[in-house]
Amino acid sequence: MATIWYFSHEGDALINGSTAKINEGNTKIAADTLAEISGANLGKISPVEMYPFDFDEAVQRAKVERDQNINPTIHPVSANLLNDSVWFLGYPNWLGELPGAVKTFLINHDSDGRIILPFATHEGGGMGNSVNQIKQLCPNADVKIGLPIRGSRVSKSQFAFANWLTQYYVKNN
Repeated sequence: MATIWYFSHEGDALINGSTAKINEGNTKIAADTLAEISGANLGKISPVEMYPFDFDEAVQRAKVERDQNINPTIHPVSANLLNDSVWFLGYPNWLGELPGAVKTFLINHDSDGRIILPFATHEGGGMGNSVNQIKQLCPNADVKIGLPIRGSRVSKSQFAFANWLTQYYVKNN
């Protein structure tokens, strides 16, 4: 079985170069879409101290975490879902890197022998350096090619997910 582990920022988002208020984070929308298509379970990665709703403040915190190598504490996740052999891993591309909460998740949970399929929401940065970071944090996992999804097009991501799944994931149902 597979689990979609995702971290999604709630609040302001950068869409088409402008800050906009959104009800759900782009990565949450993408994770829900992937769950519908794949039948995988959802597992939320949630920091204990939420990121600010304000986009600029959230980016500032992400910069501090990156520059000071801070990995924020996250809430516990379902132990049952951690046992799945396939982990989809969704996150926003922040500053070309993994968000700190996702790094914490990967550091704290055993990924040995797992297949990891990353997907990132962005507004022009694609996957950034995040796939390389996942490979460094999970050296004994099989990390596949990531799927970048533009936040402004996340509601139309079904076709992109379907193609990506066809190439890199065979459902074991």
